Amino acid sequence: MRKITVSLILLAAALLAGISCASLKEAPTPVATYLGITPSEDVTQGVLGENALEFAVRCDAPWTVELSDPSWGKIEGIKQDANGYNGVFQLVTGPNPGFEDRTNTIVLQSGEKKTEVAFTQYGWSIIVPKKSLAFPRLALGSSITIYPPTAWEATVDAPDGWFTAEPLSGKSGKVEIKLSAKDLNEDKGRREGRIHFSFGSYEVDMEVAQDQKDVISLSGSPALLSCFSQELVVDTKTNVTYKIEVDADWIRHVGTKALDEAREAFLVEQNTSPESRQATISFLCEGDDALSAEVKVTQLGDDPVLHVQEYGAYGLDGRDFLLGDMYTQMSRLHTSEGQTVMRFLAPSAVQIVSVEGLTPETTFGEELTIKLKETDHGFPSFVREVPCLVIMTDEKTVWAKASDGSSAFFVLKK
Repeated sequence: MRKITVSLILLAAALLAGISCASLKEAPTPVATYLGITPSEDVTQGVLGENALEFAVRCDAPWTVELSDPSWGKIEGIKQDANGYNGVFQLVTGPNPGFEDRTNTIVLQSGEKKTEVAFTQYGWSIIVPKKSLAFPRLALGSSITIYPPTAWEATVDAPDGWFTAEPLSGKSGKVEIKLSAKDLNEDKGRREGRIHFSFGSYEVDMEVAQDQKDVISLSGSPALLSCFSQELVVDTKTNVTYKIEVDADWIRHVGTKALDEAREAFLVEQNTSPESRQATISFLCEGDDALSAEVKVTQLGDDPVLHVQEYGAYGLDGRDFLLGDMYTQMSRLHTSEGQTVMRFLAPSAVQIVSVEGLTPETTFGEELTIKLKETDHGFPSFVREVPCLVIMTDEKTVWAKASDGSSAFFVLKK
């Protein structure tokens, strides 16, 4: 009887042990019948990423969670209930250093079930909407509206102080910043600078530029020319394509058009008429009729003065009152190609004391001051200064005419 009892006890123990092992080996892995996450759509994160985003998971089986792009953002704070199924976790991003928004995907999986949640973190364009700002070419003012989430301040980096901005600090909320350029940009190339914003520990830069004003800048206007055939050169500085128009047939464009800096050459024909003549050379911007520049050209007539070769002081048309009505100088007639009668002022009566401004480099269009002295006829010496305009030069000689309204002219040795 005792042996039977022990045997039964051993048999029962063996059976129990076998059942327990079978249960451990054959227990099935839970298979999820549902898998959900909240929130599941339209998930966004601020540019500063100062607050973690919390998600709730509903599932009836074990699950895992990860980011499709682990290079930024991370999953933290995973907590599950007692059975290890339902739970929560947090998404932490930190500040977005870029101007544009960036996106990532939360991948939640349990067995064969998988759900994904796309989320977006705003770039700093939501605070400062423009990465760069350019002043219009013909405007001195511009503005930008920013949306700081915190108290902020800014500094301006503008070489030579070419622009300013106000205000440069404030509280959170919408604010308009006004930018002012000191002048239009007539230099070659763009002006560049920046505004540096600080939103707490978060910093961004906005580039600021001012394009060069469309301009056609010309040298030598107005141009006063002698009556002889010659070349007229106009130096240009421009940042536009232009065309040239001349409103007279005695000026012909012979240069080659170019951009930036160029020298435009024109052939001017000789003026055989005693009358002066005028013309306009126009530089017209292609595509912008409002932008233009011009050179006014005056060519003097064929002055009989220019045919006199003997050095001295002269009066035109027989007039000899250079020093005043009471001072009549001795003279002799001088005819120049039959065009007019000149009267030479006798050196014994009129002396050129000095010529101010006369140098070996004196050229057409320059001004001289000639000091004359009258000593004849027993009158006291009389000194007069005559302002003159140089109307022609060559290697040895200068021709000048009085510019005070008198009829005097002078043929001078350089």
